[in-house]
Amino acid sequence: MEVVDDTFNRNATIYYSVYAIRHGKYSTALSGNVTVTGNVADVTGMRVMEALEGYHLEWTLPNDNRLQQVEVNVDSADTLGGLSEGASSTFYTGIAEHTFYEVPEADANKFHQFWIYTITRT
Repeated sequence: MEVVDDTFNRNATIYYSVYAIRHGKYSTALSGNVTVTGNVADVTGMRVMEALEGYHLEWTLPNDNRLQQVEVNVDSADTLGGLSEGASSTFYTGIAEHTFYEVPEADANKFHQFWIYTITRT
């Protein structure tokens, strides 16, 4: 089975072709598409808890066999309005349901924001 997501969007049309193989020969392809309308493979219940020297982050992994890993990004800025996803950097990659972000001393008086991404196999 071959699956191609031509939009790289979790709400997308997925095209497929399925072949039967007999004696090393492929049958004519059974082709079609299905449009995914619901969000899939997203973590739920994310919590950020402030600690003395950083933040504890928790989430619940989706029950999706395509899940490969979770990535958590953070940005720090002098002002709340200065936080941006584009300026964030990855500090955790893995498959756990929690992590700890230790705030660097230079960022101790800054605002922080976190983004979590699920990386899935196609």
